[in-house]
Amino acid sequence: MIDYPIFFVHKGHSNYLTSVLEQARETNPHRSIILIGDTPTLVPDGVSFANLDEYSALARDFQRAYYAITDQPVEFEMFCFKRWFILLEYTTRHNIAQFYTSDSDVLLFCDLDERLPDFVECDFALSAGHSPHCMFFNHPLALKSFCEQIIRIFAVDRDKTLASIKTEWELEKLGVVGVTMALNDMRSAKGIAERTEWLVKDIRQIIHGRRFDHAVTCPEGFEFSNNRKVLQWKRGIPYCFHQRLGIEVRFDSLHFHSGSKDVLETAVAYFREGFTGVL
Repeated sequence: MIDYPIFFVHKGHSNYLTSVLEQARETNPHRSIILIGDTPTLVPDGVSFANLDEYSALARDFQRAYYAITDQPVEFEMFCFKRWFILLEYTTRHNIAQFYTSDSDVLLFCDLDERLPDFVECDFALSAGHSPHCMFFNHPLALKSFCEQIIRIFAVDRDKTLASIKTEWELEKLGVVGVTMALNDMRSAKGIAERTEWLVKDIRQIIHGRRFDHAVTCPEGFEFSNNRKVLQWKRGIPYCFHQRLGIEVRFDSLHFHSGSKDVLETAVAYFREGFTGVL
C-alpha cells in the first residue's frame, strides 16, 4: 500500500489539536502525518510539522482577490479558502499526488489501510457532495482543480455573487434546489463535485457496515438526541444505530463541528480507555 499521507492545515492555538494529531498517529502508526501550521509546540511525537508561511505564495495571490460575504470572522473564513492553496503548494513541491486530509476537529478511529480500497479508485471523495472537512484525493489534478474553482468564484463581482446566493436561497425555500452554500469553501467543493469529468464518492456511504461522519450534530438517519448522534462505544470505537436501515454502523471518524467540540476530548478519552458504553 502506498504511504497515502494524512494532512492537517491549521492556524492558531486550539486546545484540541494535539489530541486530534495524537489519535491520527495512534490509529495510523505506519503513515506520514503532517501538520502544516504556525504552532509547532502543539505537534506530538511522530507528527511532522511544516510552517505554513513557507507554502503560502499561492494563498497570498488568492488573498488579493478575496472578498467576504459571511457572518463568520473574516480572517477565519478567508483561511478556510487559503488552506487549500497552502496544501496545493506543499503537495506540488513534494510531488504528492494521493493523500487524505481533514479539518482539525475530525477524529480518526481507523487505520486508513482498512478503508483505502473503498475510495482509492475515485478521483476524490468528500461529504454530502459539498463538505470538504474530510477528503481523499487520488487524482493528481483534483486539488489543483479545486483551487481553480475557488478562483473562478472570486473572479465574479461581489454584488453578482451575493445576488446569486440570495436567488439560490429563495429557490431552496421553494424546494427547487438542495442546500444552498454561502460564500465558503463548501461552495467551491460543491462546484467541483458537480462537474461531470470527476469520479466522486461520498465518504458518508455505508460500506461493509462502516462510514465516515458528516458531523456529530447531523442526524443523517441515525439515532439522535440533544442535538447529537447517540454513540454506542465498543472497546473505544464509536457506533450508531441507523433507524431506517435497522443496523448498527461503525464510525471511522467523528466530526466535532461547531458547538460539539466540548465532547471531543471525551471521545479521545473513550478511545484511549477502550470504553464501552454510551455518549
